[in-house]
Amino acid sequence: MATNRGTSQGNSGEGQGSLTSEYEVMLNPPETEGMNPAEPVPTALATTRAHPTSAYVLRLLPDDDLLQELQRFAQEKNLSAAYLSSCVGSTGRTRLRMAGGSRVVEFDGKFEIVSLSGTLSSSGHHVHMSIADCDGNVFGGHLM
Repeated sequence: MATNRGTSQGNSGEGQGSLTSEYEVMLNPPETEGMNPAEPVPTALATTRAHPTSAYVLRLLPDDDLLQELQRFAQEKNLSAAYLSSCVGSTGRTRLRMAGGSRVVEFDGKFEIVSLSGTLSSSGHHVHMSIADCDGNVFGGHLM
């Protein structure tokens, strides 16, 4: 797998603002090796070293709006690059935007949260959620 170390625009050295030691742009992942080496396309970013993290636990109460509370928490803590690692709970009303479209579906009633993942910051979010009903039917999409 080829990699290309990135630097911030206008700074090629190891000084302030340089991203050289922070990430690599991965080119030609294994499944595309040999397809067109003349024009590699960046496909992912990966850190090249461990970074310290902080963990927060957030408990919501019945009738709290999940997305609204996540956004409030991100703003309150001034989070710039947070991710959701786990969630256990249930919902009463859930709004999901279906994948690949603009249709939003609202689910009313008791649903178990079977997955919640995504990123959030004080300036935005990208959260996916899957919920299951009492018959085991699972629905998922972008949390609205």
